[in-house]
Formats: sequence, C-alpha cells, structure tokens
Amino acid sequence: MLPTAKNVTMTRISRQEWLWVGLASLMFVLLAKLPYFVGYLVETGELQFAGVTLAPVDSLSYLAKMQQGFAGRWTFQLPYTAEPHEGAPVYLYYLFLGHVARWIGLSVPLVYHLAGIISGLALLLTAYYFICQMIDTLTERRYLFALLGFSSGFGWLMIGFGELLSTDLTVPESNTFFTLMHCPHFSLSQTLILVIVLSFASGKDSWKRRTVIGTAACILLVLVQPFMLFVVFGTLGLYGLAVWKRDQRMPLRLIVQGSTSLLVILPVLIMSYRAIYDNPAMREWTEQSVSTSPLVFYYLTGYGFIVPMAIFGMIWAVRRRTDADLMLVCWILVAVVGLYLPFSFQRRLSQGLHFPLAVLAGIGALRFGMSRFSVSKARLWARLYLLATYPTNLVLIVLFSGGAVLHHSQLFISADERMALDWITSQSERNIVVLSSTELGSLLPAFAPLRVVSGHDFETLNSEAVKAAVRQFYASDSLPQVRAELVRQWLVDYVLVGPRERELGIVTLSAEDGVVPVGTFGEVEVFQRIR
Repeated sequence: MLPTAKNVTMTRISRQEWLWVGLASLMFVLLAKLPYFVGYLVETGELQFAGVTLAPVDSLSYLAKMQQGFAGRWTFQLPYTAEPHEGAPVYLYYLFLGHVARWIGLSVPLVYHLAGIISGLALLLTAYYFICQMIDTLTERRYLFALLGFSSGFGWLMIGFGELLSTDLTVPESNTFFTLMHCPHFSLSQTLILVIVLSFASGKDSWKRRTVIGTAACILLVLVQPFMLFVVFGTLGLYGLAVWKRDQRMPLRLIVQGSTSLLVILPVLIMSYRAIYDNPAMREWTEQSVSTSPLVFYYLTGYGFIVPMAIFGMIWAVRRRTDADLMLVCWILVAVVGLYLPFSFQRRLSQGLHFPLAVLAGIGALRFGMSRFSVSKARLWARLYLLATYPTNLVLIVLFSGGAVLHHSQLFISADERMALDWITSQSERNIVVLSSTELGSLLPAFAPLRVVSGHDFETLNSEAVKAAVRQFYASDSLPQVRAELVRQWLVDYVLVGPRERELGIVTLSAEDGVVPVGTFGEVEVFQRIR
C-alpha cells in the first residue's frame, strides 16, 4: 500500500538499497551515453569524431567554451562571432571544466563526458532520495525510479506521422533520460533544483542547516542556469501559500528560509546581469537567444501516458498534502504556466518538469491499479504502463547512434581539416579569427580556442545576415572585391577552402580576394589575409 499522510516517515535507506539505485543509475547514464561510445568506435583515419551526437551545434558550443577555459581564460568570448568584443564572466561552469581538463592533463571532450556522467549520476541519486521522502515501500520506490529514469512520450509514434516536434524528441531538458543524453549542465542544474526543493520540503528539523544547503544550491544555480530561479522561487512561493492554507498558520520558517536565500543570491544575480548587459556583444547575443515553447500539443505528446496518470497522482497528492506532495504539485503548476509567459526562455522552463510529472504519474498509476484490479492484475497493469512509456528513448538511442554510424558531417571533422586547424593554431595563440563554411565553423572552436565568422544561430551575432554573407563569399559568382571587403570587415586572419566550402561553389582564392595562400593540407587550402 502507498503510505498515507499520517505514516509518511523518513525511512532509512540501507546500503543495499543505495547499491541497487547506484547500479540502476549507472545503467541509465551509460545507456544515455551509448551514442557517444558509438561515435568514437566508428572513427576512421580520415574522420575524427567531434565528441557530440545530440543537437551538435549547441553541444559543440559547450566544448568551445571549455576550450577557452583550457586556454586559461576565466571570461567567455563568443567563439562564433568575428566581431571584436570583451569577454564576460558567464558560462563559468564550462570555463571551469576547461581548466580542470588542463590541470589533470585530459582532453576537453573526455572531461566533458566525465562531467556528464558524474552530473547524471548526481541527478538520479538525488531524485531517488527525494522519492524516499514520499514513499516508504521499497518496491514502489524502485517503480517510481524506473519510471523517472526512462519514461518518455509519444515521440516514437509522431515520427511515423512525419512529425518531429514532440518534446521528447526535441527538448532534452524536458525529459530525464533525454537530459542524461545531452550536456552536463542540464543534469547539474536539475540536481540543484532538487536540492533546493528538498531543502524546503524535507521536514521541519535542522531548518538552519537546510537553509545553508538550499542557499548554496541557489548560488550555483545562478551560475549554471539563472532563469530557472523563476521556477524555483515561483514554486516556493506557491508552496508557502499551500502550506499556510493546510496548517492554518503563516509558515514563518519557510518565509525566513526563502528570504535568506533570495537576499544572499541577489548580489550574484545583479553581477551576472551586469556582466551580460554592460557588454554590448553579450547583450546582443542574449537578445537574439530566444527559446520559445512549442505548441501545447507537442508537450502533451512529449509526455504521453505520463500526463493522465500525473493528473491522477496530483489529485491524490493534494488530498494527502504532505510537504513533498504539495511541492511537486506547485512545481508542475508554476512550470506549466511559465512555459507560455512572455519570456525569451519559455522552453527552458521545462527543465526538470519531468521529475514531478513522472513521480506523480508513478504514484497515480499504482493507485489506479490498486483501486480497480486485483493484486496480480494491478502488478501487470503497472508493468505494462511502465513499458508503454519506454519506446521513444530507445528510438533516441538508435537515432543518435545512427547519426554517428553514418558519419554525419556535423559530427566529424576530416583529417585534412584537423591538420589545417592544428597548423593555424600553431601560428598564434589567441584571438585568431577563421572564415570557413558555417558547418565547419560550428566544429572548429570545439577543437581549438579560436573564433569563427559563422557557426551558431545564437552565438553568431546577427547570425542570419552573417550566414548569408558567408554563402555569398564562397559562391562561385562572387566578385573578388566583395570577398576582399568581407575579409577586411570581419578582420579575418585565415580563410579555409576545403570540400565543405567547395560545395558552396568556390574553387580557390587569389590575391584579388584579399588573401594569399599559406598552406595546403590534403583537400584543404589555407589562406591568410593580406595586411
């Protein structure tokens, strides 16, 4: 039986239970990382795996940030923008990982993946600990954990209809397993959110210690994903009102705890804000970084069978009204509303939403089965429900592994391109600007701390116009004087002409284009701007 409000207690978690959840977590994380293992396995002498398979342009940008840290920087410059600009203390997590890679003598991609594994394990272990605050039966805890770790929606069906916008296929932060597949900071930020939520909803004892823990997690969240503070403090505010109504008295400790955390992080928030908005390039980058939510329909298909059982679980949680129950319900309500408020980061607010939905869906599924079927049929129902939520994640593993097996051009750099890149970086240490096709431009900063003219929809300032200008530069009918002007305008140091660029029409360059040849590496020619 699921516990009632009266018999919910802090059940001790045994070593054997932690061992089980540790092994289960490791299995989920390694499954999520399987496409990356495949990518490295299918490398050839002619093609080097870039280290990413999922959302390659965004993922490569995180490696590019780490490259800047590896080079010794603590301020971030937009690696996909040729325009000269000052760095700013943002993306400190990835800059830090780059420093770690240099300190311990490991490659940037290896540290990136190790960080993903560690943060993924931290997310799952913290999530299990949260589940244990709600459920005191071992089999039910494991059931909820299995649902959380691998459940998804109807994306696998949407593919059959030619629709790829289902959020379990397109919004990694909205689904736990999808999050484990993607970049480390998604897992880390969701872990921090859980720590904050736990610090407010894990009982009334040691509230001062919990305030310190929650505040420290808030500070880290500011540095990793500051916009998620909207969900965090919105949830805490609504939760405070719910507790006030339940207990018929003002939750003073909760107010003190929340106010303390908010006051402590306020200076950090102000400094982070000024770091961006006092820097013209960073401000422009932020203003064009718009992540709007897809239609409600695509969230519904993205969560699939989780939605009806989560509603059932929410009703049960509102009736039971423990601290953890109310916190999860408030989290869902705040996040769902936030997804369609007039914010530029709407879609990002789905981050971690899968946790309260999956946990309450698991509780709802168990209660639904127990209230309508015999014990044996209830167990069968629970297992079938669990399996029905798994297919999309299996599709994701196959899909992204397949991209690696097929040597998708966004995931690999050729040996010739890598030799040209290594030669360029050997000529200068910092502030090199390279002009290449936009596709190759997305790859180059992930391998070396340089800047490219075009390579990212958000981190290339005025990206659409710049991409069009790059296509014009490499077009076969482009006039030499136009090319020379673009080279001067972008303050380009080196220009690459290889297979990707020749697909745009160009054959080679000459002095009339404002450059001189300085090296040939297989099929890739390197030119330097005439100064």
